Amino acid sequence: DVMTQLDTGTLYITSKRLFFDGAKKNVSIPLGKISNFTVFKDGLQVEKETGKDPYFLGTSDWELAGACLDGAARKTR
Repeated sequence: DVMTQLDTGTLYITSKRLFFDGAKKNVSIPLGKISNFTVFKDGLQVEKETGKDPYFLGTSDWELAGACLDGAARKTR
């Protein structure tokens, strides 16, 4: 498998959802629909209950993003 860049943009994590504001398309994933996520040194993989599992790659502080996502997800449970 080869990863192909589909879009560029900004990833936001709120208390209710993960939101990607892309140049081509926006993606909104409610925190309740995220079953798991994995933090990598260069990105974040989000596993959803249904559909494709998106990968977000870039030069960001992914450990911080993972901690924010973990904290926000715990509050929704």
